[in-house]
Amino acid sequence: NAQYFRMNHAISSYMKRKIEVNDRTGIRVNKNYNSMVVEAGGHENMSFMEKDCRNYINEVKRLQLREGDATAIQKYFLKMQAQNANFFYTIDLDESGRLHNVFWANSR
Repeated sequence: NAQYFRMNHAISSYMKRKIEVNDRTGIRVNKNYNSMVVEAGGHENMSFMEKDCRNYINEVKRLQLREGDATAIQKYFLKMQAQNANFFYTIDLDESGRLHNVFWANSR
């Protein structure tokens, strides 16, 4: 069935906004999705699945850094390391020099 191919899982801007607002008000994804199914007149009229809603919410909630935030994190970690020899951190940057992963450990 073509509706299950990845390329057919488009969520419109209107639906994205609705998913975000309902999530912020505490409405669980399954209830949110089910209300959209009813509004659309059934699953066959949906261009996306519940899992797409979950993936979208996870994407929205992911940490979003602004310019200078990665530098501030690195400066803070350097300060922590100077104060505590057991403080360890590593930072991975992507090919564009943007923060990709951060790990730190502070033995107590």
